[in-house]
Amino acid sequence: MGKKKGRGRDGGPRTQADGSRCMDSRPTSVQLLSTWTGDSAPSLLVVADAERLVFNAPEGWQRLCVEHGVKVARVSTLCVTDLSPSAVGGLPGYMLTAADAGLKSLRLCGPTGLQAVLASTRHFMRRDDLSVAVEEAAPSAAAAPCLGAAGGDRLVSVEAVVIESDGDGGGDGAAVDGENAVDDDGAAPPAAKRAKSDAPPDAASDAPPDAAPAAPQSTPPLVSASYVCRTPRVLGKFDVKKAAALGVPPGPLFGALKRGETVTLADGRAVEPSQVVAESKEGACFLVVHCASAAAVAKLAAHAAIAPFLRGAAALDCAFHLTPPAVATTAAYASFLASFPAGVAHVAAHATLPSPYATQRRDARLLRRLEPACYAEPGGAGGAGLRVEGRVVDGRPLLKYVLVPRDGRGLDASEVPAPEAADAGDWDAAVARGVLEAAANIAAARAAAPPDALRDARDAELVFLGTGSAIPSKHRNVSGIYLRCRNAPGTATPAPLPAPREPGAGLLLDCGEGTLGQLHKVYGGATDAVLAGLGAIWVSHPHADHHLGLPALLAARRRLAAPPVALMAPWPVLRFLADYGRAFADVRGTYEPVECQWMGERAPNPAAATLRETLGLEACFCVPVVHCAQSYGLVVRSADGWSLAYSGDCRPSRELAAAARGATVLVHEATFEDEFWEDARAKRHSTISEAVAVGADAGAARTVLTHFSQRYPSIPYVESGDDGDRRRLASVVLASDLMHVSFPQLAWAPTLLPALKLLYGEEEPAEPAA
Repeated sequence: MGKKKGRGRDGGPRTQADGSRCMDSRPTSVQLLSTWTGDSAPSLLVVADAERLVFNAPEGWQRLCVEHGVKVARVSTLCVTDLSPSAVGGLPGYMLTAADAGLKSLRLCGPTGLQAVLASTRHFMRRDDLSVAVEEAAPSAAAAPCLGAAGGDRLVSVEAVVIESDGDGGGDGAAVDGENAVDDDGAAPPAAKRAKSDAPPDAASDAPPDAAPAAPQSTPPLVSASYVCRTPRVLGKFDVKKAAALGVPPGPLFGALKRGETVTLADGRAVEPSQVVAESKEGACFLVVHCASAAAVAKLAAHAAIAPFLRGAAALDCAFHLTPPAVATTAAYASFLASFPAGVAHVAAHATLPSPYATQRRDARLLRRLEPACYAEPGGAGGAGLRVEGRVVDGRPLLKYVLVPRDGRGLDASEVPAPEAADAGDWDAAVARGVLEAAANIAAARAAAPPDALRDARDAELVFLGTGSAIPSKHRNVSGIYLRCRNAPGTATPAPLPAPREPGAGLLLDCGEGTLGQLHKVYGGATDAVLAGLGAIWVSHPHADHHLGLPALLAARRRLAAPPVALMAPWPVLRFLADYGRAFADVRGTYEPVECQWMGERAPNPAAATLRETLGLEACFCVPVVHCAQSYGLVVRSADGWSLAYSGDCRPSRELAAAARGATVLVHEATFEDEFWEDARAKRHSTISEAVAVGADAGAARTVLTHFSQRYPSIPYVESGDDGDRRRLASVVLASDLMHVSFPQLAWAPTLLPALKLLYGEEEPAEPAA
């Protein structure tokens, strides 16, 4: 096939005789995918014809893409503003998903240390078919071209402006210690700014290296990247009539004139491009602005790549401000904004907005109407917006700035979702009747006396932060459970409330990507108290969906000056955190590592004293289970008399059932419906019936099912047709995201199932997202 009109060798812009990059008009826009809220950080999507470029893949980025209908496999280029979870937290999960969807190559650009972040993931993930090219930009007096010199054949050229500033490693800046970022063998990374590597491999050794995080010798400076982005000049129209009048024959000479070359005709006359081609039009320019600290603001304003825009010496259409709220709301930042010429559009990602996960908000509202005692109304609003009179637009998810075509340039809010109604919509008559009947059954069960084992565990409460498997979906986040073990000192046990109880002291069971944001949704302004009262964290196995939320959560505890938390995890997870901490200092010194392999029932738990003092646990031990290498279940026993077992991911385990004998509660994975038993066996998961059977074998007072395959849009199908099924399910609870239930409430929680079936109806299973 021939070349497309007006484009270069592979369809990109072409270089004119004068060295300028020009192209015919191709639709190009920048769209805000998310903003700063309690459960999200900003991300931008640039669409230029068939190209896709993303700025920042924060925690929860895949879930955002599902929510907004963005096909992740089409995104092959990402630029990041720093190395914090708010910029790169979603990157490992995205790489896994995109590789499984068939993406063959990925280009990453960011500040120094990005290669080290990528290398840290080698302990738990590997995709040999995905080639990853990493371009690092160091602090410099000049902007650093990214993604190919001068943009190459790309429709949007990108230059990185990296600023280094003093700081304490707090906030959302990337604290980079390039000299100390070492590979696993102790060798320093290559000095070249650009390196190409395969996606990180799995950890394969049976003998773990020392997993303790290295103590920083000094606090490195904060490093953050802003970006200058330009589209090529738009080619002027070639006038065929003028060319014919001058005697230029159709063919190669037409092409030469379009490229800006002077041609000589057969009679010796020279024809200049200006005689037959209209003058090209200036391309568009936009900034992606990120300052890690207040000190960085002045440095960015004075930078040689940014100062011309402030003086009006260089044309600028729009600036997207992704700076963390703590910096963006300072007087220094307001002064920086005011220094831009009046014609520049500013889009700030700091307005007070609800969570961008609209589907989960609707789910929670629906469930709360059914039973407010167990389902939270999700919070997660952002902070105050930027206020510079007449200059700043409050960014909202899916707000777009059109760059090309020129006559359409400007803001476009046509895709911004309309504000949601306060209620979840009316139920139809049949559902309403069924819900009323189910509600009566719930009320009757609530009035009955709970079993002694549940009644006596009044302080214990489960909060489900993620109940889906593998990758997040609209309805379910990936794994995370908060077990509230006891009240705060001196606090009386409260009566059941239509909201989660006071934070008290708790244990986090798994910490998938987005766990911190889910805590914000449940606890709102009390989230800091939950984090400060966190007595320990336990991770079941090294798969990404069970631990990628750790960096953000640990960094949040560091900002609270909380003491190091006991982190009980398989050694690959601990090694990942140690390596990541060399690039992002907010993780350093935030945890005391305890390897799961040394936590057998008869082995002394190194964290035993801490667990006893902070959480009142007299036993906490691991049970090896069949899933991947380094997979474990957990059993905890409280001094108050209750006990809980958690399966993690696994096939049904007799050993776990034996260790959990007589448990008050068993939380067990139920990834697959019963008809998919072959998939469960092949992927080393459990079916619903298998999970229920383990609970019965253990004699657990209640079995709570979680970790459902994302192929089920809302709830999996649970057969309850005959008397045997009903007896079997009388002690079974299906968990859902943001569900909070005390142990006494588990006595009547199984009666929620019929109402849940009515609310969600019979939905066709969806294929797991690619």
